[in-house]
Amino acid sequence: MLNLTINRYTNGPYSNRFFEILEKGKTLPVWQRKQEFLDILERNQIMILVGDMGSGKTTQIPQFELEAGYGVYRKQVACTQPRRVAAMSVSKRVAEEMDVTIGEEVGSASDSRIVLARRQY
Repeated sequence: MLNLTINRYTNGPYSNRFFEILEKGKTLPVWQRKQEFLDILERNQIMILVGDMGSGKTTQIPQFELEAGYGVYRKQVACTQPRRVAAMSVSKRVAEEMDVTIGEEVGSASDSRIVLARRQY
């Protein structure tokens, strides 16, 4: 369960913006099936996830995985995008939603630019 007092990634308090983004994120379709997704992920090595554009697949699912502990012990949760601009945009958005700094807890990579996450959990 998410502790809404202290950001587990920065050990600092969450910003007001974090709570605004969180409330909006909870309206996305993937939030309605969050536990179902995590249950399937726990039982299977591979999952094909299909959803409409804007349903939260790209930004929310990696955060669900981190929250459930899939990114611990120096492992990483990765999300791929077919284009550099999309990859940069998604990583920036996920960092904003997690209330962290890009290049610290969230990174991105493309053929011409790499911004690795310095912190791994």
